Amino acid sequence: MVCNSEFPLELEATALRKFDSLVDKGEILYERPRTSIVWAQGFQFQFDVTPALTKKPILPPDDPGRSKPIGPFVDPPEEWILARLGQSHKLILNKYCVYRPMLILHTTLFVPQTNDLDESDLTAAWAILRQMETPQMIIYNCGVEAGSSQGHKHIQIFPRLDSDKFQMFPSKATSTEDVATSISGVPFMHFAVRLPEQSSAELVYTQYRRLLGMTKDALKSADAGTDYNLILVSEWMVLIPRRKKGWGPFIANAANMVGSLWLRSEEQRDEMLEQPLLDMLAELGIPLKRT
Repeated sequence: MVCNSEFPLELEATALRKFDSLVDKGEILYERPRTSIVWAQGFQFQFDVTPALTKKPILPPDDPGRSKPIGPFVDPPEEWILARLGQSHKLILNKYCVYRPMLILHTTLFVPQTNDLDESDLTAAWAILRQMETPQMIIYNCGVEAGSSQGHKHIQIFPRLDSDKFQMFPSKATSTEDVATSISGVPFMHFAVRLPEQSSAELVYTQYRRLLGMTKDALKSADAGTDYNLILVSEWMVLIPRRKKGWGPFIANAANMVGSLWLRSEEQRDEMLEQPLLDMLAELGIPLKRT
């Protein structure tokens, strides 16, 4: 159970203050993204271009940091830490940022990023989402093929992407009971459900376990490993089975699979616009059979 007393007063203001200070020192890499919204193959994409991603490391599948306590989450500097949630988790600032600010919730002790989320993970993440004044988005990239950059279990939390101009496809899910598996225009398997207003952490975890079971069944049927993405906001949750981490130098995480592409340069954006983006995303997941 996560208590409000474990968070600093005005968590978002504290995060922004520390974030801006570390950006000024050059320790956090952030430059306001150049954003454009386009339609491709009937699907809406938001492109966020920032050179802050140029130096972001992505561990190879066989890197020791995928299986041992090595890396940035083992002993983060005190000035990066926003909260300690009991003995199990720390909330810290992200170093390589597309948005202001981006947070990381990681396990205090090493747990592999290939593990599913447990109740303590989601309880902590949900409490953070509820503490922040600006609507937030939670993502978890479970496994290498889901686009994870580090091997130490961590959840990312940042200002949510959708707006009047850009809507993530899971927002089209209409039921808190029936799971949406064929949202119009989405060519890969997905399992989405709406969340009732003021949902408890217990309900969020119950729905996650429900969608996780369906995701694992889909991965097993496709002989596609065990990796998947979770995207969670206050109104809905979606899980997306994954088969491939990306194409060329582009590694697709959970946010990318719902249409938000984080890119390092205008040139990379232009190159991607020349490709059948929706078909490419489908190949990263499990393609749905077209009728």
